[in-house]
Amino acid sequence: MPSEANDSAARDRRVDEVIAAYLEAVDAGETPDPSEFIAKHGGLAEELAAFFADRDQFARLAEPLQAAAAIPDRARCVLIRGQNRSYHV
Repeated sequence: MPSEANDSAARDRRVDEVIAAYLEAVDAGETPDPSEFIAKHGGLAEELAAFFADRDQFARLAEPLQAAAAIPDRARCVLIRGQNRSYHV
């Protein structure tokens, strides 16, 4: 049993390291292809596929927030004034 726990912890560390490497590449301006990245680390394919699926879902959910954040402050004020309000957001 302790050996299984050690193996699991080691695998988790490896997954974390591989995901960190991916995120560092993205931060450096690279655009690694998720499919190629998973293929390169085939032994971790299940965990990496789950990571990329979660990342894609998060991006989809965050899209409306990013669009709202892109509206300049003055435009937000105008939108609210259009609702008969005169305060800033």
